[in-house]
Amino acid sequence: MNFFVNSKPIIGFNDTILVVLGIISNTAIFIGIFYQGAFIDVPFTHFIFKTLEYLLIITAVWLTLRYLFLLIAKRYTGRENRKIRLAFLPFLFIPFFILVYGYLEYVQPIFIAIYDPYYAQPNHSYLISTGFVVTLLDIVIYTVINYANQLNNTQLETEILLREKAVSELNTLKNQLSPHFLFNSLNTLLYLIDEDKETSKDFIYKLSFLYQKLLQYSNKDFITVSEELQYLKAYTGLLEKRHGGKLIVDLKIDQAVGQLFLVPLSTQMAVENAVKHNTISKAHPLTITISNEPYYIVISNKLKGKFAIGNSLGIGLENLQKRYKLLSNREVFYEKTNDLFILKIPLLDAWELKLKER
Repeated sequence: MNFFVNSKPIIGFNDTILVVLGIISNTAIFIGIFYQGAFIDVPFTHFIFKTLEYLLIITAVWLTLRYLFLLIAKRYTGRENRKIRLAFLPFLFIPFFILVYGYLEYVQPIFIAIYDPYYAQPNHSYLISTGFVVTLLDIVIYTVINYANQLNNTQLETEILLREKAVSELNTLKNQLSPHFLFNSLNTLLYLIDEDKETSKDFIYKLSFLYQKLLQYSNKDFITVSEELQYLKAYTGLLEKRHGGKLIVDLKIDQAVGQLFLVPLSTQMAVENAVKHNTISKAHPLTITISNEPYYIVISNKLKGKFAIGNSLGIGLENLQKRYKLLSNREVFYEKTNDLFILKIPLLDAWELKLKER
């Protein structure tokens, strides 16, 4: 049992100064309450012994209750468990009473035997009740400081995530509106105009639709699966035309999930990631499968040689993870084997979004 455990990883700040100040101030409070006005009546050594006596018991109580407080905070982390943590706080008085009883029965008589008591010892019930009140105030102050620090850290984390979200959205626009993407699309269009005018018209329609929706969705936190699929079909249609049948996007999304929600352009980002990091050729065509399972969109593809993400998801998908962390309690999952990459994007219902807004 380590009573000097580092508090920062658990509650977000180092409480060493708080503990030291708490022990010293409590010792001074007890001396002031029980021996006020006696300074001129008894030898100074009496106060030294009494201060040391109170210092020992108060240190024992502080370190024990602190250890249990941190144990509860570590076991029940996060804002969602704050009520559970508060419910456990009254139980901290069980070790308090055990320590105080042990002090009165076994420790205090030793100190009294060392020096002649020039001043009457406080009544046990008076000492216990006073200690109870002071300890209660200590727990309240410690808890308030802890929650204030957590709130400050949460606000800071939210601000950081909001900035990252803004950067992510800007990067998405930059990537999609980049000259490279437009150049490839226009080259494909030039080829189609000579080969098939009807197909080229469809290509132009999809390209304009793509850019229109891109600007429309970039300011939204969530869109429905149906809206996402409209955009995705236009986007994958352009890619399939550009790669001339060497890229196949197999959509297997049930209509039942059409009214659930997800982060805008998340499936497009996953497809873009797969195309970017895999070889696509006649000898090695790439098939990207997009399906759904309960509360997830699943994007999977076999790895084709050029894949070089390594242990990283890539900037786009890392941003997607951060956006989900900011906007919901659900996480983006991925799995990479020797020959397969699988990405799972959470789907949210309207009730979950309302809970998050609270």
